[in-house]
Amino acid sequence: MNKPSETGRQRQSKTPHAPRVPPVRVLLHDPSAGHWLEFGDLREVIRVHHTAQVADGLHRVADAVERRGLLAAGFVSYEAGPGLDAALRAQRTPRFPLLWFGLFGRA
Repeated sequence: MNKPSETGRQRQSKTPHAPRVPPVRVLLHDPSAGHWLEFGDLREVIRVHHTAQVADGLHRVADAVERRGLLAAGFVSYEAGPGLDAALRAQRTPRFPLLWFGLFGRA
């Protein structure tokens, strides 16, 4: 357990803990409705970094929405194009995902 010391710093316990991860939320503006949508209750994240996995990643998102009733919010990057059509070319940024979707229980 981390406890504040007299100097106000947190003292590390001898038992290792997993790092705290803040809750993931996605906030999207819907201009046609004129309001913001906040997606919460994250259930799963689908992240793809290789073009060979783009189509499968999209199928996984669709399956989660259609069969499991979850809500999907995320993006497919421009650089994912070659994963859907081999005739397309795009410059890759290795650390940035080609596809990222959070699957949520509510919006």
